[in-house]
This record gives sequence, structure tokens and C-alpha cells, in this order.
Amino acid sequence: MNVAQCQAVLVRLADHFPFWGAKLSDERIANLAEDWAMVLADLEPREVSAALATLLSQKREFPPGVGEVNEAARGLIAKAQGEIEIAAAEAWQRVTRAVVSDGYGAMWDASLKARLTPAEIQTGEAIGLRRIRNRLEEDAGTDFAQFRDTFNAISKRATVERNMPPMVHNVIAALAAAWDMKRLAAPKGGAE
Repeated sequence: MNVAQCQAVLVRLADHFPFWGAKLSDERIANLAEDWAMVLADLEPREVSAALATLLSQKREFPPGVGEVNEAARGLIAKAQGEIEIAAAEAWQRVTRAVVSDGYGAMWDASLKARLTPAEIQTGEAIGLRRIRNRLEEDAGTDFAQFRDTFNAISKRATVERNMPPMVHNVIAALAAAWDMKRLAAPKGGAE
């Protein structure tokens, strides 16, 4: 979405929310449009329109902000690409079925692992496959609680990453590269 397209969206939102729209001058709309274009730069107008339709179909007192529109649009895109959202309890069941015994250890059943989401796999490996496989009945609540908290944190991090505008990804990549260059150029500390 470019600035002109975002400006058109804001004018349209002002029509939907007249009390909010009455407070907007042309200058404020232009400023907001620049901000919206920065966040929505890589999205197509039809994707933003679909997100707005979703958001406007809900009972609202105030217009959606650019963050809400961004999150809704990227969520719709992810869903269209087959990304599934599952609750931690369902993820726990799917992961515990996919972890099988391997002598005294544990490993993934390859066919069941292939059906898991990246968040489920990452959570299973963070908790530990052996711990998941050898869980004791008396620790079931504790094991699930730790799995749930880890799964929710990993899922939230993935959502934040997905919703981040490309400009922010580029800035982070540039900072990371600069940090790596500083680290590589730094003298080795300590006596040898």
C-alpha cells in the first residue's frame, strides 16, 4: 500500500466513524497516511480491504488502528497460506503423540512430526523429547503448564515476527550485521 492508497483508506474510515473523522484535518490525514504506508508497504490493497472488512464487521466505537489492520491482514494471509492456529492443549496432544521411545531416550515419529507446526516442534524440543515421552502421571499438570507457557511464548514471538513490517526487518538485519562486524573486529580478551 502506498501513501495515496492509505490516505483513501483513512478518508473512508472517517466516513464510518464521523466523530473521529471530524477531528481530522487534511494535514493529519496526510501524516497518518505516511505512517500507515510505512507499516503496510508490502501489503496489497485487496489484503488490507479484506482486513478492514473483517474489522469493520465487528461492533466498534473507534476505527481500527494501523496495528490492528496490519495484524488482521497478515493473519488472513497466513490463514490463506495454510498456517493453522491451534491452542496449547491441542498442541500438547499432537506433540505427545509425535514423540516416541528410542531405547532410554525419545525421538520424533517422522510422519507425525511432518504434520506439526513449527511452534509445536520448537516447543517440543525446548521442553525435551525425553521428558515429554517419559512424563509421569503425577507431573502431568506441571509438564503441561510448562509446555503451554513455552508454546504460547513461541507462538507469540512468531506472530510478532510475522506482523513486523519489512522496514523493521531490514533495520534489525542491518543492526545484527553491524553487531557481528563489531564482534568479529573486537580483540580477544583474557590472557593466553
